Amino acid sequence: MQSRSEPEIEDEDEAAPWTQVADEQTGEIRVLEDECTTCIFRPDSPFHHGQPGGVQSGRIARMTQEAIQNQGHIVCHNTIGTEKGAICRGFADRWGKHSLAIRLGTALGTLTEVPDPKEDTSDLTDSTRD
Repeated sequence: MQSRSEPEIEDEDEAAPWTQVADEQTGEIRVLEDECTTCIFRPDSPFHHGQPGGVQSGRIARMTQEAIQNQGHIVCHNTIGTEKGAICRGFADRWGKHSLAIRLGTALGTLTEVPDPKEDTSDLTDSTRD
């Protein structure tokens, strides 16, 4: 029997991948600098938790509720599986006060905003930006 605070996982293989949002060396806690264009929390997203009839809206609502209840966070889907996962900006803007990682990062000065890796153009040279 599991305690109330531990989510039940029927099949370990079906568990979502774990993506680290903190740098173990520097203590930096990454949060996306802006909501990505496909953020599940955008009102125009078909995945938006409040969108009537939204695709998977119940699942997103459950993910959000679990994150809040556990003082956790939601990782931006564009950073899942990357070397530099980041907390979803949509989640941070709406429920960041409930996230232990965001509260600690803010208190310690280690909360760092990072660009969306799928929209980042920082590697372009000045000549290609014109």
